[in-house]
Amino acid sequence: MVSQIKRYFALGLAIVLSACSTQRGLEIRQAWTPPATINEDAAVYFTIQNLSGENDELLGASSSLTEEVEIHKSKTVNEAIQMQVFESVPVAAGQELTFEPGGFHVTLINIQQGLVVGEEFGITLHFKDQGDINIMVTVSDDIPADQHHDH
Repeated sequence: MVSQIKRYFALGLAIVLSACSTQRGLEIRQAWTPPATINEDAAVYFTIQNLSGENDELLGASSSLTEEVEIHKSKTVNEAIQMQVFESVPVAAGQELTFEPGGFHVTLINIQQGLVVGEEFGITLHFKDQGDINIMVTVSDDIPADQHHDH
């Protein structure tokens, strides 16, 4: 009887774990933002890895810190940094896409509370096929090692 219970428990655990690892097919890592004060814009950086065999698309994001969120990409024009607004960003099957300083980022427009180093807050990323994914963002002065690139 005990061995049968253990077997059912192991089977149930295996089903739950396999569902978790393949549930979305998208993995979001290293979500962070620099500190910011109230009424400023805050750039959020992270890495998306599409572990599925299907293409997807980041359509936008939302946050309780602001009513307006946009996807931006930094670009240099005549030695000045400009922000290009994107309606969406494709994430190809098997692709890893890093939102990092000097590149893509999600901008929280006119935040309604200050962001202090060490704090965390949630945002929701909206994907075309995988739906909404809630992530936690850490306020930090340091760029995570996997997002520190020379351009």
